[in-house]
Amino acid sequence: MADADILVTGIPAYGTLIQVLADEGPPQVFVNVEGAGDISGPANSMGEIETTSHSTGAPVRSFIPGLIDSGALTFPCFWNPVDPTMSQNSPYGMERLFFSRKVTLFQLVLPDATHRTRQFPGFVNSLGETAPVAGVLTRAVSIRLTGPYVDVPAAITMDPVSGTATAAGGVGTFDVVSGGSHAPWQALSTASWITVSDPIGFQEGDNTVNYTTEANATAAIRTGHIDISGLNMSFAIEQAAT
Repeated sequence: MADADILVTGIPAYGTLIQVLADEGPPQVFVNVEGAGDISGPANSMGEIETTSHSTGAPVRSFIPGLIDSGALTFPCFWNPVDPTMSQNSPYGMERLFFSRKVTLFQLVLPDATHRTRQFPGFVNSLGETAPVAGVLTRAVSIRLTGPYVDVPAAITMDPVSGTATAAGGVGTFDVVSGGSHAPWQALSTASWITVSDPIGFQEGDNTVNYTTEANATAAIRTGHIDISGLNMSFAIEQAAT
């Protein structure tokens, strides 16, 4: 079986982001809840309504779907009192949100190729502290969803998501939007006729990628890519034929 035919059955979970609304805007600004460990949830469940009656026709209980419960998002995280997402003095700190009983918006950003981003309303309903002698301060956080989550435009993306080049070649640019991810990334050309001129080496955060394309001396349209390693994205460039 060729490598291209191998079915990928799993996506590494490392790099999943939990974000909290820091500024209602417009535009809305979300920031990472830093130092998050293993994430559980959302834990969706369906309520049941029994519809058994004397006319059911069989001595077996029957049901119809009831209300959907979106459950909670739970995770441990490092506890640093000066971290804005943990501080009692920050309007979006977990401790401040807990004691103010505030419902706000959160986002869960996945590390898949599309960086699926789901947004949901919720409130911090549990904060558990741990201070081990041989360890670091941690908090166990639980965020109760108060409504359905909805898919929103990806927090990690490129703008534009693809480009074109004339047969004569030339220069082009696109923006890498990291969406709060701290993952180091690098722009790497996978085609000999595409050269990344800037930035060179590993980057972190948002940046603009500059590239050049050589002339296409063939009579066929060709496509090449610039991979954004670390953020699991690829920028496609289609070049016209001579």
